[in-house]
Amino acid sequence: MERSARETERLVEREASGRSDHPDANRPGAPINRRSPFYLGFMAVLGGLLAYGLVHLVLQLTQLLTLVALSLFLALGLEPVVARL
Repeated sequence: MERSARETERLVEREASGRSDHPDANRPGAPINRRSPFYLGFMAVLGGLLAYGLVHLVLQLTQLLTLVALSLFLALGLEPVVARL
């Protein structure tokens, strides 16, 4: 039982330090196949979620954007009167 615990601890330390006995451990994997149905579906869903999020953000900011536009309009409209005073 004690030997198993020491071996497990040794393996954990080896993994934490980045060393490995396996020859393929530090080699990069195969490149992503961009024509894969999984990849295309994942990117389509990710794009749809991004578009939904942006629309939701703009709808949430509509009131704020309206107030900013109104205040800019009033400031530019009143500027000549304030400058004359």
